[in-house]
Amino acid sequence: MIDKPVVTIEDREFTLTTSRDKKKLLNRQLGGLIAAVNKLAAVDLDAIAQIISIGADLGAKDREFVADAVYDVEDLASIVTPVREYLGQLMSLRKGDEGGEGNGKKASTSK
Repeated sequence: MIDKPVVTIEDREFTLTTSRDKKKLLNRQLGGLIAAVNKLAAVDLDAIAQIISIGADLGAKDREFVADAVYDVEDLASIVTPVREYLGQLMSLRKGDEGGEGNGKKASTSK
């Protein structure tokens, strides 16, 4: 089982979970998964907040908190590292993976 990355901001923890829908959403909103990785490498705080918000299924109030709080994080590696791990998990997510756990279970198909 693959551990789910956890981002901690101001003593609040946000667990990032994978799904094909989240992969599609990030792909569309950030211009592709490689673009998301490039934004992370550039420490684009708005993009990082967006990835956290999508990965943690945040509601409007929490999205607003994250979008503002990322600008006050003293140790940026503490948020960049789990987000990098999360993007890696999304990139390796295959159709039929359940929750991004990497169990290799395939969706059943009928012939």
